[in-house]
Amino acid sequence: MPIQDRASAAWKSVFSLSPLPEDQERFLIEKFNGMARVILLVNGLSGIIQGILGGLGFWIFGLPSPFLWGAVLAILAFLPILGISFVSIPCALVLFLSKRYLVAAAVLIYFTTISLCVEYLMKSLLVGQQAKIHPILILLAIMGGLNAFGVLGILYGPLILTAFLSLVEVYRKSYETSLLGKSGS
Repeated sequence: MPIQDRASAAWKSVFSLSPLPEDQERFLIEKFNGMARVILLVNGLSGIIQGILGGLGFWIFGLPSPFLWGAVLAILAFLPILGISFVSIPCALVLFLSKRYLVAAAVLIYFTTISLCVEYLMKSLLVGQQAKIHPILILLAIMGGLNAFGVLGILYGPLILTAFLSLVEVYRKSYETSLLGKSGS
């Protein structure tokens, strides 16, 4: 059985337990798929940005092979928060042991700033903008997801937020008006 058919069967199995009508289930699936695409796109874009800025940092600080290390940083940036620290911390340590204390401190500050700005600010803004969800909610979802699920929380947090907001939207569209109409009679 092809993977797509197995995935479709899995979704049908999950939604067979759902009390929601089929159109609302489709709405939820579309929201999930949209958010997953946005998260993957933003993670890819942030990896490229961190790689470019990291390679630029290597060049600015006079470190060897800035293009190579920029490419390595772009790949490692897919690991949230810790990704580029796998290169920047050993790099700063080597500089420190070489008695280049100011450059070592500058490298740590530079790469920490890049990581924090991209991971927490840029990702929240871009995901929020694409998904039409306030960036602060996305930031809280990412941080809560990281706390609850570890590294995978960067994906799970926004997906859980999307599920919650989508269910609230389904409730508002379909059930709130009918419940309010019944209570008024």
